[in-house]
Amino acid sequence: MRFAYGDTPRPRLLVVGLPEELRESFRLLTPTVRFVTANELFTSINQAEWEAIVLWDCDSPLRSDKFVVQFGGTRTAQIRWAYSAFEVVPTPEQISSTYTHPSGRPSEVDGLIDSLGSLLAKRGASRVLEVEIAQVLQPFLLNANGRPVAGILRRSDKTRAEWWWLPKEAPNPAAWVAAALERWRSIDAENFEPDVVEWQHEERWQTTGERQIAREITALDAAYAATSARYEAKRAALEAARVQAASEAEQEQRRLLTAKGDPLKEQVAQTLEELGFTVTDADNEVAVPGDLLEDLRVEDADVPEWIALVEVRGYKGGAKVTDLQRIGRFEGRFAMARQRMPDSSWYIVNQFSEQDPGGRPQPLHANPEELAVFAENGGLVVDTTVLFELSQRVSAGELTAKAAREMLRASRGQFGLEET
Repeated sequence: MRFAYGDTPRPRLLVVGLPEELRESFRLLTPTVRFVTANELFTSINQAEWEAIVLWDCDSPLRSDKFVVQFGGTRTAQIRWAYSAFEVVPTPEQISSTYTHPSGRPSEVDGLIDSLGSLLAKRGASRVLEVEIAQVLQPFLLNANGRPVAGILRRSDKTRAEWWWLPKEAPNPAAWVAAALERWRSIDAENFEPDVVEWQHEERWQTTGERQIAREITALDAAYAATSARYEAKRAALEAARVQAASEAEQEQRRLLTAKGDPLKEQVAQTLEELGFTVTDADNEVAVPGDLLEDLRVEDADVPEWIALVEVRGYKGGAKVTDLQRIGRFEGRFAMARQRMPDSSWYIVNQFSEQDPGGRPQPLHANPEELAVFAENGGLVVDTTVLFELSQRVSAGELTAKAAREMLRASRGQFGLEET
């Protein structure tokens, strides 16, 4: 007889992500059933303590010896077969209004196939299981193209564990889990033959005190489930907002770290305007057609008559010292047109644009003499990684836009944020 402190009757069924309204039909499937969120599966569950796991519209890298029923989700855990290891990924929905069930399916699902096939036929589409090795899969149902839309996956050629995959829309999901448990009892009776629950645990023979405690436990579990549901909903909303913010950043501010050419120039101009500068596109608004000047001209209303010429460049490799010579030519043309030199010239560069911004070297670090001459003539080199950090400090309220403009106007040589 098995015995362990804290042990509960087997088989023990862990149900992950199941909505509250579906749980009642799962509670009596096995002697021990527990409902958890996908987050709790990673933070507070030891998978070794469970014989079977149900995943509801979620994924997980479950242990290879676990028997699993998955409804929906985007992928299975790894299937290991001979020398191959792969995940099974259901495709996006494919059009099909007819479905057939193949021979050789397990008898346990006979009473369930018709309702699933009828449902998918009415929907007119279903996801398909993409399996690299055919003998891994025993299909329940095939679409019009003969592609499997539900079935049993062998988790390994060295274990008896199975992974059932079903559409999330499958009618009566608890019945499918019951069918799986019935099959697994014949495959692994040691773990799936239900333990006999001692009569002392039956409510009929419990004392009033025991029943009261049991009711309190049930109420506590319900309160915990409600709290967990609110947490999951809030976290899902925040995750969706995070994804949206990341998408917007890729199209805007993060272009300072990744873009080249006109997209980089546009983002630099937008960032400088957000800092309060007045920015002019010199090529489009100052130069005559067919001629090229510096990329931008930057002015500050706080300092009338002050102006900086800005050249913006993006490179897969490092910044180029020849760009400083290019800026020198633009300074000469500006002086001829205005009868004075610009107050400053900025070389804003996104170098090593495909690398981690945190590991990029300073621009022109290998050309200290040329950089010193550029600084003596009022030049400033601005790495776009530093410009990004400067703009984020202003956005977060750690620095005023006026202070940021003052820093840029006053700096020469290599621009940095160490002083802040």
